[in-house]
Amino acid sequence: MKPKLLSPKRNTRRMRGFSLLEILVVVAVILIVTGITVPVVNRSVMTYRLTDAATQVTSNIKMARFEAIRTDALVTWQIKQAANTTTMFVDTDRNGTFSPKVKAVIFNSNINVVPVGTVPNTGGLGGAMGLAAAPTAVNPAAAAITFDARGAVTGVPTAYAVYVSDSPNGGATANYRAVILLPSGLTQVWLAASDGAWRQLN
Repeated sequence: MKPKLLSPKRNTRRMRGFSLLEILVVVAVILIVTGITVPVVNRSVMTYRLTDAATQVTSNIKMARFEAIRTDALVTWQIKQAANTTTMFVDTDRNGTFSPKVKAVIFNSNINVVPVGTVPNTGGLGGAMGLAAAPTAVNPAAAAITFDARGAVTGVPTAYAVYVSDSPNGGATANYRAVILLPSGLTQVWLAASDGAWRQLN
């Protein structure tokens, strides 16, 4: 028996495309999913960049410490800020002068070292670290920390803190990292959002 052939009319009906309503529904779903995921991705990228900035500060401080141990001499870690540019460098000859030959980190974006006045709950950071008071904040405008030949910090208070933020003026959406330098020369990184609830990152 011969198979039945579809009539031209039925064949045309089976080959028709999507309706305008179906296309609009698909586009609406794509827009909703995009609207949800883009802010999440942006926040994740900003968090990564902020943590990376804190890691760069930590690495530069460690370079100064290791240079003091290697050369068996005093070595200073310097930080200087002009406008939106922050320069941190290993000052091996301790003359306070930055030159292209030194090991340096330079920030000139929204993620930058910030003064302690914009950082929330620094006393809470000290408490979380088990200290009686907040760590001594490093002034981003101009500061110097010297390591001795053993890699320890000379004349250090309980601890130093270098604060890094993704918002130079603070605010409800600001996030923070605190690079902690202990008297022994060891470093830690702590994080907090604008609520000032500090926790150790590493």
